[in-house]
Amino acid sequence: MNFDTPNGFFERVSASGLPFPTVHDELQHHAVGCYSAHSGVKRLNRRAENALNLAEKFSAVAQRVTGQEYPEDFDLAWKAVLFNQFHDILAGTSLEAAYEDARDGFGGAMSIAGRNLNYALQSIPWSIGIEQDGTTPVVVFNPHSWPSRTSVELEFGGLAGEEVLLDEEDCRVPLQSVRSQAATRGRNRLCFVAHLPAMGYRVYRVASGPSPEVDRPLQADDSSVENDRFRLSVDPETGLVAGLYDKERQIEVFGGPAARPVVLEDPSDTWSHGVVRFEGEAGAFSVERIRLVEHGPVKAVLRVESRYGSSRLVQDFTVYAALEGIDVSVTVDWREQFQALKLRFPVNLDPVRATCEIPYGSIEREVDGAEQPGKGWIDLSGMAPETGETYGLSILNDGKYGFDVRYEEVGLTVLRSPIYAHHDPFVPQLDESYSFVDQGIQRFTYALLPHADGWEAAGTVRHAAELNQRPVVLIETYHEGSLPQKASYLSVEPDNVIVEALKRAEDGDDLIVRCRETCKRASRAKIHFLGRPERSRRTSRPARSKPPASPRREPARIRDEPARI
Repeated sequence: MNFDTPNGFFERVSASGLPFPTVHDELQHHAVGCYSAHSGVKRLNRRAENALNLAEKFSAVAQRVTGQEYPEDFDLAWKAVLFNQFHDILAGTSLEAAYEDARDGFGGAMSIAGRNLNYALQSIPWSIGIEQDGTTPVVVFNPHSWPSRTSVELEFGGLAGEEVLLDEEDCRVPLQSVRSQAATRGRNRLCFVAHLPAMGYRVYRVASGPSPEVDRPLQADDSSVENDRFRLSVDPETGLVAGLYDKERQIEVFGGPAARPVVLEDPSDTWSHGVVRFEGEAGAFSVERIRLVEHGPVKAVLRVESRYGSSRLVQDFTVYAALEGIDVSVTVDWREQFQALKLRFPVNLDPVRATCEIPYGSIEREVDGAEQPGKGWIDLSGMAPETGETYGLSILNDGKYGFDVRYEEVGLTVLRSPIYAHHDPFVPQLDESYSFVDQGIQRFTYALLPHADGWEAAGTVRHAAELNQRPVVLIETYHEGSLPQKASYLSVEPDNVIVEALKRAEDGDDLIVRCRETCKRASRAKIHFLGRPERSRRTSRPARSKPPASPRREPARIRDEPARI
């Protein structure tokens, strides 16, 4: 019997006759500080994963639809990302100098992703027939395998600030002009909610001139914003969310002041060896200013500026007229040491079931206040005391991995500030100078998604994916082409099954389509793929030479592929 291979090891164990326990949960909770140490590397990791995934999807679509050559350097980019997922790098416990290399590795990977995405997406709009009518065409791409209703923003300039947005059927779409990211004249930023087909695109057109109709702005002032479904209110004395009221269900979502920034004592080493939970409140941020910074028919934004010690926190709460989730853009300028920062959200539910995302799945967590790892979302569901019905709140994020749930309150761990690569039992000396983690400015976004029933019915998995993988917008021009004004290239039935990855196989020109079921329900799925030209099957990739002289124009066809999920 060979004991030097995994199979040999397990054969020997099986033959031993010894009793072994059955483990139905995760095998290890160790060094809980690693879930949140070094926010920068963790957000770069999330961004790089999503950027490469997005570029692979549209590179596969462009190869089928326009004949665009599939890029050859994705493997180089993925190797850089995977190298940085080594446990000491992604855990935030390496030497400070290592994070310069990690940053460059992630940057190189995202540079490859960005070039390949642009290469793919430019080929599709150039094949769309767009007539010259005095408007500016805007093509919006949806990277997800389901129809998406999502907010879109793009820098725009050259008009007088009076624009009208039209879809492909000349129907007017509510549009709002917001402040440009450039501090100059002659530019603005356009914001609207797009209704996009599954993994495809839609053409909108921006026209100059005043709108013939006037869209009613959201009801808002300097302490509250509401749309048809929710009313968000902020306490002017504390800057905390005083309430999030579901007007349709007549339920108050929060059980107390929410989005509460709490500073915790954290004298532990970088790994937080021996720590189970972060306790011991050191202080809280105090509000400096609350104001309404955006207000129109598409969205309204309440900005809350707070300060603690030498640190500053800005939270922009965005409520959309046509969307039910509330997006919160966060900027932290952190200057503290040996302390951690959490945002706390008490929910008005009893009892509470806590569920969070793990890779390609979800898991229920204990509500004992212990620090736990998670990915793009955490959900608290239970019974609403006002109505007795099942209700819940999902909190989505684009770059955080640590949280805790204690009774009916969830804490999202924003950052920690230990010494770089400090490992017990070394004791820092008071007369020495050290470099501390997470000093300076960082940004991230989280979203509040209240919902009736459980997170499964609320589409939490999809909403988190939409937050992490945003639509892509291209300003186009006029040209002839065979593609329509709106198209979908991949979709899945039923809606509890989603496509996580779409890319070319390494050993040929076949497609790899990676799906997963999101609601813990056995399903028979059908994948609709549109746009694959008829071609003979190849078992190996042909030699790559110069690109074809002109895009292919083969007629598209539907392929329905049933799969057991």
